[in-house]
Amino acid sequence: MGLDASSPLRHYLASVDGEPVGTSSIFFGAGVAGIYDVSTLPAHRRKGIGAAITRSAMTIAREDGYRMAILHSSALGNRVYQSLGFKECCRIGQFVWIP
Repeated sequence: MGLDASSPLRHYLASVDGEPVGTSSIFFGAGVAGIYDVSTLPAHRRKGIGAAITRSAMTIAREDGYRMAILHSSALGNRVYQSLGFKECCRIGQFVWIP
């Protein structure tokens, strides 16, 4: 899913010197661009990669006519997204099962 050009889901890969270091996905629907799965390898964090790949996804959404973006953030990413203009509108609890 997300590999076909007509899919509402698109995936992005950030690289440094040809090596993959980060990812993000964006889902287009109902006039809103949902940004998901933003991640950066631990050795490459705090270098602006997460912000850059998120900003890139937002730029692509704007070019496609979207004027609103949403995302769910971990505590680790909160400041990054706030610096990009996102504002917290609610908190959603998440439970993770680790077998």
